[in-house]
Order: sequence, then C-alpha cells, then structure tokens
Amino acid sequence: MYLEKGEHPPCEDCIPELMPENHDTARAWGYCQDQYVMGFGGPVAIRLEAIETAVRMVEPEDPAATTEKLIRLGRSVVADINEQKEADREQT
Repeated sequence: MYLEKGEHPPCEDCIPELMPENHDTARAWGYCQDQYVMGFGGPVAIRLEAIETAVRMVEPEDPAATTEKLIRLGRSVVADINEQKEADREQT
C-alpha cells in the first residue's frame, strides 16, 4: 500500500512491541538468521549448529524454549522464502 504510493510506512506505529518472553529469541535470531541449510531449490532450514551457538551466546533464561522458538521461526522464514520463489516462478 505505502510502496505503491512511493511512501514509507509509519513503522513506529505498525510494528507491534516485542513481548518480553521473546527478547532472548530476537537477540539470538540476529546471530543465526542467515545460516541456511541449502538444497538444490534453495534454503531448507536454519543450521542447528548456528541456533545452538546463538543460544549459547545470548545465555537466555530458558535455553530449550529459546531453541524451540528459533527452530519454529527458521521454519517459518524458510517457508516464506520458498513460497515467494514459487510465486515468482509462476509469474515468469
């Protein structure tokens, strides 16, 4: 909507505040978000070693919960990437 008008969205209003229980996960995500396991068609997962290293670096209150959240977040991001690639392929 905004890009069509050549404008930037008012992100200070449109991005919800991060819930406190997700702060550790967000910090750890910054360390591992680009560490993909690649297949022939593109990314298939976030490397577990990268997730484990990120969790150790952040030292969250609940490492197991943070690890699980990162794995689920990685799956969601990879699915989004692959869906976008498929949509782009269908347009060409």
